[in-house]
Amino acid sequence: MQFKFPDVGEGIHEAKIVHINVKTGDNIEKDQIICEVETDKSVVEIPSPFSGTVKDIPHQIGDTIHVGDLLLEYVSNDQIETTNQKPETPTAPQPEPKKEGNVVGSLEDADSTPGDGTFDFSSYTPDTQAAPSNTDRKAELAEIQKHETAEEKIEQSIDPTNKEQTQATTNNIENLSGIRKVIAKNMRQTRDNTVTVTHFDEIDADRLVAKRTEMKKQGTKVSYLSLVIEAYCKALKEYPNFNASYDQANEQLIKHPDVNMAIAVDTEDGLMVPVIQNCENLNPVGITEAIINLAEKAKSRKLNASDQQGSTACITNYGSIGGKFATPVLNPGNIVNLGIGSMEEKIGFKGEHIHSHTIIPISFSYDHQIIDGAEAARFIKRLEELIN
Repeated sequence: MQFKFPDVGEGIHEAKIVHINVKTGDNIEKDQIICEVETDKSVVEIPSPFSGTVKDIPHQIGDTIHVGDLLLEYVSNDQIETTNQKPETPTAPQPEPKKEGNVVGSLEDADSTPGDGTFDFSSYTPDTQAAPSNTDRKAELAEIQKHETAEEKIEQSIDPTNKEQTQATTNNIENLSGIRKVIAKNMRQTRDNTVTVTHFDEIDADRLVAKRTEMKKQGTKVSYLSLVIEAYCKALKEYPNFNASYDQANEQLIKHPDVNMAIAVDTEDGLMVPVIQNCENLNPVGITEAIINLAEKAKSRKLNASDQQGSTACITNYGSIGGKFATPVLNPGNIVNLGIGSMEEKIGFKGEHIHSHTIIPISFSYDHQIIDGAEAARFIKRLEELIN
């Protein structure tokens, strides 16, 4: 019997096999995990719908499989029991079978199967009238030798080093993973449908540092990113055109009442962008917990479709790995993406006195089809006020 790759939902049509939990000959129980497959959203476990013995697994780890493709062949326990039952009444002697196959049937010998493409040379009589003459054979042989000599000269003229380099280049090909294909598709979608401009600036964060320090003294642990997101949500509520989507087909701006914040998460498999739903209703502690939860799910490939849908704005914290400025790409469907660089101390004048203060480098990307440069500058100025 055959078990075909099922529809795992969420619009998934194909997946890559990342782990196979069983092997040929294994006895497995119903609901036992057969394998794990990687979709463009997560890693999904495929349970067995039967109890029985694995007969054949036609795939290997790394293979891409589509919905409806054969995943494995098996013999169910019901079949095994039926096959092993002895007949209650004797039957007439049967002619000896040619060769016994597997448990579900027998196969005829390939070399005795009619129409199998073989040819019986014992019955072949050569047509002496159509046979080529000795002169023709000598001419054909001379032509073959001429081609072989030419090929040998070409082979000798190839630099062995170049040949090795060519071979190495040919073998250095890697198919994109499902998630990388989705990332590439989203990047092309943004490029084709937006006019992205990035505003670079530095925000004074002295009061932000003081606020977090005071919260830590009181036993409340939050990240700087959470405090920035809290202010970012407030600014987006004041600037509804920024927390919106642009419907190009109908030339309409769709303003969203809730702030669903997409958080860019760096994982071994590529960039994942889970979403904090109704982020404007959370305090810094709630935002911190949501970030930790979504980041862990992203890195373990346990995000579901609802975790990655409905974003209205995006934030990218490349400063966590030491970056300062960048040009964040817009998340498909969003008009803005706030990039946060690594915080640093700067020396400057405050009146007549030299003053050391903490700054946050920011890179604010926006769709220039909807937002003008002056609006973006005012938005960043308001964000700085809310942070402090």
